[in-house]
Amino acid sequence: MPLGNSRTRLLLADLDIPPPAESGMSKLSSYVSSKTTDLNNESMRTKVEEVNNESMRTKVEEVNNESMRTKVEEVKNVNRRRGASNPNVINVALDGRYNCLTIGHSKKPRQGASQSIGIACETNTDKKYIISAVLQNKLCWTGAWLRNTGITVNCPGHEGCTANLTRHAPLSEREMGRIIGEDLSIQGVLIKFATTDGDSTSATRIEEAM
Repeated sequence: MPLGNSRTRLLLADLDIPPPAESGMSKLSSYVSSKTTDLNNESMRTKVEEVNNESMRTKVEEVNNESMRTKVEEVKNVNRRRGASNPNVINVALDGRYNCLTIGHSKKPRQGASQSIGIACETNTDKKYIISAVLQNKLCWTGAWLRNTGITVNCPGHEGCTANLTRHAPLSEREMGRIIGEDLSIQGVLIKFATTDGDSTSATRIEEAM
């Protein structure tokens, strides 16, 4: 339970601690409040600078993408060693995950979520490498902070934006399947079998992308 200056003075008096003048406590509270606000604003500015460090985010994405491309080539090499007639045939298991457990609509589950990720794992080897991934993201800390300060910005699109979907756009496993299919198709991969759960439509779009 929060305590105001009057209650705090009574509490100090009950503890046989001489309470300071209420006016002095009021001035001290205002001073602490001002300093706390300054610290919070400085912290937010620091976070904005961190989020705006696009070169670091781009570098991480490049490393991840290169790692997945390397895994694709490893699986192709395994197929060659096994004598496969077409080493580019790689079967996958894929699914989507969301940052919300609430089902908002019987035909559009997880629409209360703001982020989703689709992962495709190869099933040709016992390693089950992740060979493609796609993120759908409506969240942008920088955009939210700028709007709260009165600056009009749209996500995605502004400098330092981390969102790749608008706040009202639906998250779609079909779209994630299409992106995964196109990503693997560019690398010469032919998917013969795609394993998903019963309510997923991502496999359909993979077939279309191929």
